[in-house]
Order: sequence, then C-alpha cells, then structure tokens
Amino acid sequence: MTETSGPVETKVKAATIGAGAGTVISTFLVWGLDEWVWKAEDVPDPVQGMIYFLVSAGLAFVAGYQAKHTA
Repeated sequence: MTETSGPVETKVKAATIGAGAGTVISTFLVWGLDEWVWKAEDVPDPVQGMIYFLVSAGLAFVAGYQAKHTA
C-alpha cells in the first residue's frame, strides 16, 4: 500500500528555514562574542548552548508564525 501525502504546510517550510538560519546566525554571534567579549578564552559551553537554542528556536517560531497557512 502506497500512501501519498499532500503538500508540505507553508508554516512548516518557513519554520525549518528559520531554524537553519538561526543556526548560522548563532554561529556568527558566538564567534563575535568570542572575539570581542571573551578575548582570552572561549565562550563558555552553557552560554553557547543557550545562544544556539534561543536564536534557532526564536527564528523558527517567528518564521512559522508569520507564514500563511497552505490552502
């Protein structure tokens, strides 16, 4: 039995792209903090984890929220 699915919801596509963009932006944010704030040592792992989580989840949420539903 072959099951076919309908088109992917626009909100899901937008949230996925938002999460990916959040990862890229988080990487640059951590790099910037490493260069300008924590000059002598690396950004602490818990701070990096929170940055990756908050930025990626935040952008995924905003992108999914702003996208229109698939008709």
